[in-house]
Amino acid sequence: MKSSKRVVKAVLSGALVLAMGVTTLFTSAGTSYAAGEAKLNESSRNILTRQSFDFDVDGAPKDAVITWESSDDKIATVDENGVVTGIKKGNVTITCKVTSAGETQKLTAKATICKPAVKLEIKNKVKEMSYGETVKFGTALVPTTSNDVVTWTSSDSKVATVDKNGKVKAVKEGKVTITATTMSGKTDSVVLNVYGGPDATPTPKPTATPKPQKPAASSSDVVYNFKDLTPGGYGYEITATNKDSVDVAFNGQYQEVQYDLPKAVDMKDCEKLTIKLKTEGAVAIKVITTDAAADEWGNPTPAFIQWGFVADSATEFEVPLADLAGKKVSRITFMANDGACAATVYNVNFDMKATAPAAKDTKYSFKDITPGGYGYEVTATNKDSVDVAFSGQYQEVQFDLPAAVDMKNIEKMVIKLKGATATDAIAIKVITTDAAADEWGNPTPAFIQWGFVSESVAEFEVPLADLAGKKVSRITFMANDAACAGTFYDVTFVPKK
Repeated sequence: MKSSKRVVKAVLSGALVLAMGVTTLFTSAGTSYAAGEAKLNESSRNILTRQSFDFDVDGAPKDAVITWESSDDKIATVDENGVVTGIKKGNVTITCKVTSAGETQKLTAKATICKPAVKLEIKNKVKEMSYGETVKFGTALVPTTSNDVVTWTSSDSKVATVDKNGKVKAVKEGKVTITATTMSGKTDSVVLNVYGGPDATPTPKPTATPKPQKPAASSSDVVYNFKDLTPGGYGYEITATNKDSVDVAFNGQYQEVQYDLPKAVDMKDCEKLTIKLKTEGAVAIKVITTDAAADEWGNPTPAFIQWGFVADSATEFEVPLADLAGKKVSRITFMANDGACAATVYNVNFDMKATAPAAKDTKYSFKDITPGGYGYEVTATNKDSVDVAFSGQYQEVQFDLPAAVDMKNIEKMVIKLKGATATDAIAIKVITTDAAADEWGNPTPAFIQWGFVSESVAEFEVPLADLAGKKVSRITFMANDAACAGTFYDVTFVPKK
């Protein structure tokens, strides 16, 4: 029976009760349904914030009264038709009650509300594999607080397959693209060459002119070879020290070898961090910083950990730097992920940022920008500012910047303005290039400061937390409560040193 979305009052014209304990029946359109037969079309669902999903009830009679409830309206709401809308990251239970013929059936579904990612990056990008080899790809999401759901696909499963966790297996010789995609539509991919096959002489990997390799330790790099460091830890054995590496065997799960760096490396000066290793089994890679707190066993808590790293050839694993911002790396640890295993560890390479002249502030004067918006009037253009009057509440003037400013490079953002009087309240809105339209078609601000009041010239510093990973393209000033006026000077972006 097609799902019922109508909510009606149950009117019983008669109840069919059969003797000898026969089940009470729902009757609808000439078809009988036993009590308790109604079902939801989904038992669980992932939903992005600001997105919706329509839960349907299948098998309910047309005269049933159907009600819906969310366990936490702050995380997700549900309307009278079963449409669930994500509000913020979290988990809720959606309850549906179906009442007919004096009986009520309670149905439930789980909804996970996911914070969208603004960027997805595949880690451990191996570009060559041999027949039968497996490699585990990882992912990094920006922001790191995102719980966006990632799915994996292979362009040709006859060449290589990939499972839901990003584990790739080489099936036969050929070229294939492995793609990771978030629910919010962010993607990254790897073009993979597979060599050899089950019923053919393996084609040798190309030995043509290799790509130029920069020296192991250029003037800007800080490189520590693990063979030159004294290991610590527990449950491991150094089985060999080679020319450029160390072979380590672990006797069981969670056993680890620890390499303390001779000098902690400040990540504010680091452009890229790579760790070179290969494994026999699954290994966890841990990066420890100087500010690490102790866990319940007294071990330092890693600032970053990559679980289940597997690579049977020497691979340079790139550590995502988001979790290391503002920290100093002091130790690299390798741990047995699932059981007894082994690894060959080569080096850790900190590719340091090149020294450059100090960046200058970027300042845009509002008097030099053609305004847009509605319900406002430019009453004067001064030497260093613009006077604007608003005719009523929610009227606004919009200043589109000549060039969007990437906030990843910005240390501080300051907007200079004042109100006409001590009671003129103004809202300050910051719009970014990825702004979605609201219900009136206006771009949704990444940040808004309601009720700003200042009769004298003030520099308002915009908090940057909501602007991470974004590009600022517009500054808007809006009448907060009623007709008012203000003087707008400039916006200044102070770059990171």
